[in-house]
Amino acid sequence: QKWAKETGGCYMAFDQTGAEWIAVNIFNVTEEDIAAMREQGKKNKWFYLSGGKYYIVSGGVGDPLTDYKILSVTTDGKKYFVNYESRFLFDDPDNGEFNASYYAELTLKNIDGKEYWSLLKYAQTSGNS
Repeated sequence: QKWAKETGGCYMAFDQTGAEWIAVNIFNVTEEDIAAMREQGKKNKWFYLSGGKYYIVSGGVGDPLTDYKILSVTTDGKKYFVNYESRFLFDDPDNGEFNASYYAELTLKNIDGKEYWSLLKYAQTSGNS
């Protein structure tokens, strides 16, 4: 495949059904948004979709030299409201250098008898983008 050659052979494969189940049930993405994201991803060569699998370039979000710290968690009994921040650990592995603050709303969903954390809202509230 041309796409695989362009990645240098460094890619991972994910089951399309499983990935889209996570998008819908955990990240609350609509089926319409999944279709739009699929088209945008193909256009931008973020992945290759074939035979019921997403082939994605290795790598992604996260950095072993970044730490996340929860600042507060409150609940209204159904939703959880979380404020947290990220810090770079390059020069100061004990405390880190402030990078950004974030806010997330989550809920616990029961799906087929199993409980899953589901993201309802997410935003960066300050810091570097």
